[in-house]
Amino acid sequence: MSRLLYLFGLLLLTVPVYSQGLNVDALRCEYKTNPRGVESASPMLSWELKSTERNVFQSAYQILVADNLKDLSKNTGNIWDSKKTPSGKSIQVSYKGQTLVGGKTYYWKVRVWDNKGKASKWATVSNWQMGLLTLTDWKNASWIAYEKLADSNINILPKDNKKDTYVGSNVLPLLRKDFIVKKAIAKASMFISGLGHFELSLNGKKQGDHFLDAGWVKYDKEALYVSFDVTESLLRGENTIGVMLGNGFYYVPPVKGQFRKSKPAFGWPKMI
Repeated sequence: MSRLLYLFGLLLLTVPVYSQGLNVDALRCEYKTNPRGVESASPMLSWELKSTERNVFQSAYQILVADNLKDLSKNTGNIWDSKKTPSGKSIQVSYKGQTLVGGKTYYWKVRVWDNKGKASKWATVSNWQMGLLTLTDWKNASWIAYEKLADSNINILPKDNKKDTYVGSNVLPLLRKDFIVKKAIAKASMFISGLGHFELSLNGKKQGDHFLDAGWVKYDKEALYVSFDVTESLLRGENTIGVMLGNGFYYVPPVKGQFRKSKPAFGWPKMI
């Protein structure tokens, strides 16, 4: 009888003490829920502590990050396991795991301990997808342009004291490409930049809820891209991608005799 009691006591020691009223919620990466296009090599993670009791605060946390849901469901962080880390910090917790790969999706969850030594259950799994971190991540993609603007016609600063002498193209390209999907798709992402503005459609359906992508920048210094999850829009068999391009502030077509405060010309519309 005493041997059975002894074994039962050992089993009790191995069972974590969970607080029924302690939960972790609102997981965010880089201040967003399940974001795409994360470019930080060490993303900032955050969460919210919720308790049904009073005077409860966090004393420690453990974060698990995996590149697949199977490992994470077994409480294995094959990319990062922070272990139990004594800290009351729950915002701007810096990722410190393996080097992150461009375009890859990572899954993560967290649990915390309160000031009474009780642990919460694991939070609902969240995720983030990396952006394209290097030129090679673009897989040899190249810019597609209606035509090239002559260097002699490029100006990047207002020249309101000079008469407009050049009347250029105001063509807004519509691009289309058909392709075939032969296998079932687990996940599909689209990374696209369209200058000055673009709208992406797949099989006739607008992708995302954005308007006037991408953001305005100093176009001779950088260009922004946008990432889309297009998994649900792809069909088995024939598919069609369509892109509409607009000028925006990337190219302001000159018009003779019309005064404009801004008339930059970085190039005619193009996309990658």
